[in-house]
Amino acid sequence: LEQYLSLKKLKKLHLAYSQQYERLYVQHLIKRDGEHIAKTLEENGYIMICGSLAMYNDLMDILNTICLQYNKKPVITYKKQIKSDCY
Repeated sequence: LEQYLSLKKLKKLHLAYSQQYERLYVQHLIKRDGEHIAKTLEENGYIMICGSLAMYNDLMDILNTICLQYNKKPVITYKKQIKSDCY
């Protein structure tokens, strides 16, 4: 990931460690950066999610709220741009 950042193939990287450090959850980052995330989706950017299905479902609810608020479209509009590997 650091290499992708240095090569400019990845513009930003925000990590959330729920079991270490400050116990930060992905949901916190998504809510905090909602406007940027909505803009990224609108500009054909991608979101990649990995983790539990429960977390995925929570994130999709949050993303839907964000997309409706900023883009006036439901998150399903961007389904091809949201990649996930959840268990």
